[in-house]
Amino acid sequence: MRKIKRLSIHFLLFIYACLECYSYALDVEKDAQSIFVDNKKEEIILTFYSLSDKSLSFIKLIYQGKEYTLPQVVSADGARFDDGRDIAIWLKGDRLYLDKNTQTFQRKEFFLDTSK
Repeated sequence: MRKIKRLSIHFLLFIYACLECYSYALDVEKDAQSIFVDNKKEEIILTFYSLSDKSLSFIKLIYQGKEYTLPQVVSADGARFDDGRDIAIWLKGDRLYLDKNTQTFQRKEFFLDTSK
């Protein structure tokens, strides 16, 4: 009988702990927005987001009328966002470097638009 009570208590504690884990919901927080332009006045609009526990940072990128969502990846210098398929950006200071995965590798340089 004691063993059954002990097992019941352990089981209830286990269930309670599991419910606590699943009741914790993460929220997406909008951090900032920046606009970058190149020398041809082509724009890139970046909106920075992170999860409420800061376990993931990502951006929404609008470039040439298309929207991309890029997670932040490890970078030795600056901040790098890459989806591993179509497009990657690297931010360093007030510059943005865009790498587009096309048949011919393209890298473009953009500058922070301070006029807006």
